[in-house]
Amino acid sequence: MGHRFQSIGLYCILALFLLRLVLKRYYCDAVVALTLLMLVLATNAIQYISVDNAQSHGYLFALYSLVLWGTIKWHEAPRIRHAVLIGAIIGLAAVARPTEAIMLFIPLLWNTGSKMEAKVKWAQVRAYRAHIAWAMVAAFLMVLPQLVYWKVVTGSWVFDVGGKWDFLLPHFRVLFGGEKGWFIYTPIPFSSSWGLFLMRGRSWRKSVLTFTLLNLWIVIAWHDWHYGGSYSTRALVQSYPVFALPFAALVERALATRWKYIFLPLCVYLLAVNLFQIKQYNNGVLHYDRMNFAYYRAIYLNPNVTDEDRRLMGPARH
Repeated sequence: MGHRFQSIGLYCILALFLLRLVLKRYYCDAVVALTLLMLVLATNAIQYISVDNAQSHGYLFALYSLVLWGTIKWHEAPRIRHAVLIGAIIGLAAVARPTEAIMLFIPLLWNTGSKMEAKVKWAQVRAYRAHIAWAMVAAFLMVLPQLVYWKVVTGSWVFDVGGKWDFLLPHFRVLFGGEKGWFIYTPIPFSSSWGLFLMRGRSWRKSVLTFTLLNLWIVIAWHDWHYGGSYSTRALVQSYPVFALPFAALVERALATRWKYIFLPLCVYLLAVNLFQIKQYNNGVLHYDRMNFAYYRAIYLNPNVTDEDRRLMGPARH
């Protein structure tokens, strides 16, 4: 347990360091500091980094930070090592969770925010075609051990691990439901969605927007939309480094206007609420799988939950 905690701790220190470098390319210190603070302590990220760290979310959080950094470095000064790094990260992420292969859209659409930027970007890609090949090789080498394992154990190169999607019938309860709605239990991501409208003029706008929409749709279309026991929607935790870019745009706008007198107290409040709920979750008060709006209202910032309150919980799913 101690070694595992140290391991995830090192990964996340690296992730936050790299994410700070990414954000500093576009935002001032005050915006970056507040963005990182809220991203970790006012969301469910802290739960899956510091407590439920045996799951893949914390490690993938680090990989997303790394792919953002690698993408910026390649676009600034193309090097084979940066291309290999990007390919290896995408391959490794896909092994951990196959849906994370959509990480590809981050480097693919980076620097295509305008027609002129897109023209320069695709000219750069053509000029460094060999780098793309190296990236593909690196991604394949990361995936290959998993394919070999499946072949040896099951006799098939690709093994169906179970589960399915309802792509035409997405479950918006993942975002707004009383069970563990992402925007309900951890409202900071809702603020990030507003930041998507403030990215005009950013070279990474199309990259972040495309990834965000695809990622959200994939997550809310998963058939088992509860995602097992969790605090808020854990399936989105790993992509918070990407969401940090639009959230920082919102922070920047708020701090530059009179809205900061509302925004900053709201940040303090949401951070305090989240830490209180994290404590409730780990003490079994905020239930991992039996929440509903009635029970959530009864326990909201309530340090003395009664048996009568607990009877408002929904039925056990398993």
